[in-house]
Amino acid sequence: MNIAITNQCSRACAFCYQSSIMKSAGAGGWTQISLDAFNAILDFCEASGEEKVTLVGGEPTLHRQFGRLLEIIDERPALKQALLFTNGIFSDRMVEEIVGHGRKLIVSINVLDPCEEKPVSLLHLRRNLGRFRDAGLQTDLSFVIHRPDFDHRFLLDYAREFDIQAVRWALAFPVVRGASHIPVEQLRPTGVRIAAMLRELSAAGLRSYVDCPLPYCMFSDEDMGFVASQSLSVINWGNCGLTLEISPELTVKACPSQREEERVPLSWFADVPAMERYFFTRMSAYKAAHQLLDECAQCRYYRIGHCQGGCLGYGLDSCPELPPTCRETLGDGDIDGNWKVVPLVGLALERRDGAALLLSPRSPQVAPEPLSGDEAGIWSEIAAGPRFASLVDGRGRETVQAFVRRLQRGGFVDLVRDRP
Repeated sequence: MNIAITNQCSRACAFCYQSSIMKSAGAGGWTQISLDAFNAILDFCEASGEEKVTLVGGEPTLHRQFGRLLEIIDERPALKQALLFTNGIFSDRMVEEIVGHGRKLIVSINVLDPCEEKPVSLLHLRRNLGRFRDAGLQTDLSFVIHRPDFDHRFLLDYAREFDIQAVRWALAFPVVRGASHIPVEQLRPTGVRIAAMLRELSAAGLRSYVDCPLPYCMFSDEDMGFVASQSLSVINWGNCGLTLEISPELTVKACPSQREEERVPLSWFADVPAMERYFFTRMSAYKAAHQLLDECAQCRYYRIGHCQGGCLGYGLDSCPELPPTCRETLGDGDIDGNWKVVPLVGLALERRDGAALLLSPRSPQVAPEPLSGDEAGIWSEIAAGPRFASLVDGRGRETVQAFVRRLQRGGFVDLVRDRP
C-alpha cells in the first residue's frame, strides 16, 4: 500500500507521473498528510492484515513531521516493514532520522543518470548513499528509463561503491501529457537495451525488479525468457497489478494511468481485498479499450490475456470517458429513483456450467461475480443504462437496491445523477 504523505518535491524529473498534481498543488498550497490521517491509514492496513507500507510523495522526507511518521510505524508491531521511496537528496539531520528508524525500513532511492542531475544534488546523493552504506541500512536503487538511448552503467558504479544489492527499474509511460516517456515506435529498440542492461546487472550479482507491465513483443523470445526469469516482480510483468495509493486527503487511486477524477474515499472500503476488487474492475475498462499495436489482435499472448499490450497510459486517448463516480450514493441509504445505473464498459455476462457470471474478458484479475437468474435479468436491463426507478418496476425495491449496491461496491456500475 502506497501512502503519499506529501505532494511537494525537491526535484522536477522530466518523466514524473505526478508532475501535473504537484504543479497544481504548488499553485494552491502544498498538502501534507496529518498524523491523524496517517494513523487512520495504518489502522486500515493492519485491520486488513497488511504488514508492509510504502511512503511516497512527492518527496516524502519533505514532510514537516517525517521523523514522527517513522516513529508511528515503529510503534506498531503489526507493521513489519516500510519502504521509503525517495530521491536521496536531503540533509544530514534527515539521514540521522532515517538511520535511527532503520529497524523496519528499506530505502529505495530513485537515481537519475548523473548527467541529468544537478551537481549539488549529486553531491548530496552520493554522500547519503555512503552514510546509508556505513550504517548498514538496506538500500536499493530505482531507475526510470525515459529515453531510448539510456545509459545504465552508472548503476553498476553505484552498486560497487555503495554496496547496493538490488535495482528496481521501470519504463516511463505517457500518463501525464508532456512528460518524457518511451514512444511506442521505440519500445522494441529500448527492449534490446533493457535486456543487455539486465544481463550486466545479473552478471554483477544484482537482483532486479520491474514495476509496470511490458509488452512481450519488446523482446526477442530469448530476451523475453531472460527478462522474465531475472527481473523479479510481485506482479505478472505482462499484466497490470495495482499500485494502490492513498493521498493525504484519504482518497485512493489504483494506478498513475487512472484519471484523477476516479479517486474515491478510503472510507468506501472495509478492507484491502475489497479495495483491490473494486479497482481491478475499474481498471478493466481501460484494458477493454487498450490495444497498443495493430498486431496485438493476432498475438497469442494478447489473446489469452498473458500480455495486455504494455502500460494502459498509452491508450488513455482511446479509452472512453468513464461516467463520473457519484460518491454520495455509495452509502447504505436508499437510492433515489432518478439516479441512472451505468455499467462499466468491457463487461460481459457469460454462462458456465449453468451459472451466470459477470466478468471482464480482457482482465483476468477481475473475479467473476456470480448472478442468480433474476439478477442476470436485471443486469440485461442495466446494460442499457436505465434510471434506477425503471429497474424497480415489477420487482422488490430492496432486492434491486441491494443488487445495485453490490455491483457498485465491486466497481461494476456507477450511479450517475440523471440530469434533464
